[in-house]
Amino acid sequence: MKYIKIALRNLSREKKRSFLLGGAIAFGLLIITIVNCASAGAVKAISENITKIADGHIFIQGQNKLESGNEVSSLADKEEILQIIDESGINVIKLNMRSEVRADLIFGDENTRSAISGMNWDREIDVKNGFRFKEGNLDEAIAEKYGIIINQKLAETLDVHLGDSIIAKVMTVTGQTNVGDFIVSGILEGTDMLSSMSSYANIDYINELLGLEKDDYQTIYIRLESLEVVDPAADKLYSLLGERFQMKERTDNSNVDLFSLAFKNDEAEWEGQRYSLTAVTEMVGILDQFVGVVDAVSFSVLILLFLIIIVGVANTFRMIMYDRVKEIGSMRAMGMQMWGVRSIFLFEGFFLSLAGAFSGIIIAGLIMFGLSFIDLGTDHAGAFFLNNGHLVFIPVVIPIIRNVLIVGLLTVLAVLFPANKAAKLDPAKAIAAMY
Repeated sequence: MKYIKIALRNLSREKKRSFLLGGAIAFGLLIITIVNCASAGAVKAISENITKIADGHIFIQGQNKLESGNEVSSLADKEEILQIIDESGINVIKLNMRSEVRADLIFGDENTRSAISGMNWDREIDVKNGFRFKEGNLDEAIAEKYGIIINQKLAETLDVHLGDSIIAKVMTVTGQTNVGDFIVSGILEGTDMLSSMSSYANIDYINELLGLEKDDYQTIYIRLESLEVVDPAADKLYSLLGERFQMKERTDNSNVDLFSLAFKNDEAEWEGQRYSLTAVTEMVGILDQFVGVVDAVSFSVLILLFLIIIVGVANTFRMIMYDRVKEIGSMRAMGMQMWGVRSIFLFEGFFLSLAGAFSGIIIAGLIMFGLSFIDLGTDHAGAFFLNNGHLVFIPVVIPIIRNVLIVGLLTVLAVLFPANKAAKLDPAKAIAAMY
């Protein structure tokens, strides 16, 4: 205990030197902590944004392979599937049913491809409340059977305005080409990727274009209480469905887009009717890998940064040793052992690294707290990584603890050489030394 007190006293009496060394350590931890928390926050923001668009966490689709070999989208056993969901014991907040289609939209000489979600407007309360109209209003937009709500970016691409008629070329569920006419009944604000992922229309008309019955639908969207319960709920539901139906094998669907959830790049042979279940967490699987890469890169940068810092720490403590030669000689002459001198230096390095590390983490927390209040807007591609235009930071406890331990270890190792040299000083020569 007395060596700890001496070490703390030494740090406090050399405030400027301690502040500079601790500041260098704090800066390194500050940068790495912000990067790690920001990358984890980006994944959460994307998951939340996808959930907002679909108003769901788990998505179920069906596919039927005809004798001709053609594959058509079909939820043939939807009533039984809904019963399984109801009896699963999963806390379902809300169920949405949609039909979705990829369409070639044509207006005059302009054309583009867009996903169109067929919406049951009586159920899609949360999605409707999230609409921000640049032209038109919600009530008029959803009242029109042939109406289509598009985003500002799509409107600019096609050069259309409210009331214009758009031709849509789609593929029916039996693989035939069909053509429909939509009236632009609403244009949503925003030109970012999030707002441009889909257009919205009445599900009855979408079903008509797809060749489905009026009350039919292609996708079941299950909304849960939070992202934290998605994976166990998806695993349970997949297992229950697998007992009754042929299921598409779940994989890390990092390349899946929201409107081709189930059957993309599938090479497995299958026949008849089958179903797929996709969780929103699977759709951002590639981002989890991204977080891992960012963590690995930031950790490498941290090591490189502190290899540079510990050189300065080692040189500083070597100078400290020379400054304290007489003091060390006096303590040794009064009976302090070599390991005691060494312990004082090592404790100084340890407490210095600890103070610097925690200072860096605390400052990083304050900076992240302040940055999270800045509105960066949504009219840009980066908005998909934000939560309503705001940065999201998620504390990553394990990497932070690991970084603190690594910094502490490197600092102690940097101090070890001058500490050993100080411990080996001859007391008589140290007292008489002139520096």
